[in-house]
Amino acid sequence: DLAHTYGYVNQSLKAGSTPQDRLNALTRALKDKGVTVDPGAAQAVSQTGGVLARGKVLFGLAAPRLNTLCDTAGASWSIQNGVLQIIPKDGYKAGEAVVINAATGMVGIPEATQDGINVRTLLNPLIVIGGRIKLDNKSLNQTTVNNPAGYPTYNTPPPMYASTNSDGMYRVLV
Repeated sequence: DLAHTYGYVNQSLKAGSTPQDRLNALTRALKDKGVTVDPGAAQAVSQTGGVLARGKVLFGLAAPRLNTLCDTAGASWSIQNGVLQIIPKDGYKAGEAVVINAATGMVGIPEATQDGINVRTLLNPLIVIGGRIKLDNKSLNQTTVNNPAGYPTYNTPPPMYASTNSDGMYRVLV
């Protein structure tokens, strides 16, 4: 929380700086607050190129600057157990998928909603943000819209619900 709230960067980068240079400047601000950097973070950011033709001033809280850097790179960042992790939005954290079913601590029935697949489990330290979980798609409670034309308002489209993967692999977002 200290790094997210008080991590402050005040640095100028010269022309030709790369995403890795920007990440290094931002992580120096977080290291002062006790955060280390996951080795895979640099790879997730550096894949986009993005060499700057002019100088860049990084001034202010590091968190919004990390948001900008990761949005440009098509990634998301989080701090987990004092480690800065950057994961591509279409990727996941390395490691085995955690199988979730009634025998492994699933509580209730998973549900496909507009925001994604919601599943509740007992506390499990193997389930981490950006990690993978494996669900049996047959256990999902899926909402179907039988008559989308019968909605009372003319301009309101019917709700769209999350689709399921054929293999049941999902990325943990929250």
